[in-house]
Amino acid sequence: MATAAAQATEALHQHSWSRRQRAQQLQEPHEPLEQPHQHCQRTADLHASTDIQATVARLGDELTALRECLVSQGVLSLEAFLAQLHRQRFEQVRRQHPCDWGSFLDVMQCGGVRLATSRFIGPETAAMLGAVSQPASSALRPVLAALRLAFTKIYVCSSEAGLPGSAERYDPSQGEWQSLPDMPRRRCEAVVATVGNHLYLCGGQDGREVLKSVDRFDTATASWEELPPMTQARWNAHGAVVLGKVYVCGGSNGAEPVRSAERFDPSTATWELLPPMPVPRSGGAGAVLCGRIHVGAGVDGRHPLASASRFDPQSMSWEAIPSMSSARADAASAVLGGFWYVCGGRNEVGCVLNSVERFDPAAAAWEVLPPMSQRRWGSAVAATAGCLFVCGGDDGREPLSTAERFSPGKRTWEHMPAMLQRRSGASMAVSADRVYVCGGRCGNRLLSTVESLDPEKAAWEAVPSMSQGRFRGMAVALAR
Repeated sequence: MATAAAQATEALHQHSWSRRQRAQQLQEPHEPLEQPHQHCQRTADLHASTDIQATVARLGDELTALRECLVSQGVLSLEAFLAQLHRQRFEQVRRQHPCDWGSFLDVMQCGGVRLATSRFIGPETAAMLGAVSQPASSALRPVLAALRLAFTKIYVCSSEAGLPGSAERYDPSQGEWQSLPDMPRRRCEAVVATVGNHLYLCGGQDGREVLKSVDRFDTATASWEELPPMTQARWNAHGAVVLGKVYVCGGSNGAEPVRSAERFDPSTATWELLPPMPVPRSGGAGAVLCGRIHVGAGVDGRHPLASASRFDPQSMSWEAIPSMSSARADAASAVLGGFWYVCGGRNEVGCVLNSVERFDPAAAAWEVLPPMSQRRWGSAVAATAGCLFVCGGDDGREPLSTAERFSPGKRTWEHMPAMLQRRSGASMAVSADRVYVCGGRCGNRLLSTVESLDPEKAAWEAVPSMSQGRFRGMAVALAR
């Protein structure tokens, strides 16, 4: 009987729960059942969307193929096409987010405010603003040169016999030199390289031994830092910077030229040994073109070299490139317009050269150019204002004060006014298109004098002298 009562009670609970559940279901809203015609419409919309996406993808492929065909046939310039596409996209964004330049341009008409504003945002930001906006470019153009001048400083450092390793910097906008902390050690004829606001000095010699030590100067904090040494001591090597890494190639270990090469990664503060160069080379000329390091000329320990080679950081390999028309040591070298220029120097028998040639990386060939008006070695060279400037040096008898420039468009050399001082082994830097020549030697005299050339005025001007004389010093211009 107890069992029957329990079963009855359980049945009563189940019946009550079922009634409550049905009542709750009646109170809750129900999703309407999809009608057959609605299901068909949704399926059709899905198929239509898929067809549209497929059509858009097909049209994109066809347009890409059409563009490539037109470019390959020379009908369309890819650069012009991409530029026009960028303009259209930029205009679309500009319409969606309109900007009123009126008040900005009104303010920028005032020269003092314009320069103060440009100094505040910095030269890089000002240049970018001018690049994306024609109105801003017109407003900023008058101050960009002054802005570069205000931000650029010329750094020089070297160590002469009996003198400590010193450094100083010149502010062109103020017309004065500022003393910097002494170099951690005496060092001359080292590799000098710049990465960001850091100046690297690698190797060289101190008058007693060849160095493998490395020092770095921070222009922001005006302080020196000792870095891990290179794997090999070397001086008179070639240095380069590619993608933020410092490369040091060849040079002499004090006894003979070497083939070894290595690179420093600032992000890891480590040196990595690279494949050796095809031939030992010291005192060579070099350039970075198309992301590859080119090295040529110099000496192999016995003779000047005409050979040249280049290193590809991507494939981590060296390849020989055609030799120059003349073997040359102590030549002047610079990059202008994507070409590597090599000027003057001394040949196998010690004769001073006036010959000039340039390397075209696209054609992988040297081109002999009109010779300079004067034979010279140990000259200072720089590329600016679309021309190549070669100043001073030695003709084999005496130091020179003469200067000349080469115009690639005219393919001619033009006499420039003579410098105020004869000098050989001077260092050169460029700031706001103005050429600065620092130090050097005149006979046995070590020079501390500095002069600058304004290419437009074609006139040399005396600049305040450095604190000490410097021969084959290291000079660089940094926008810091």
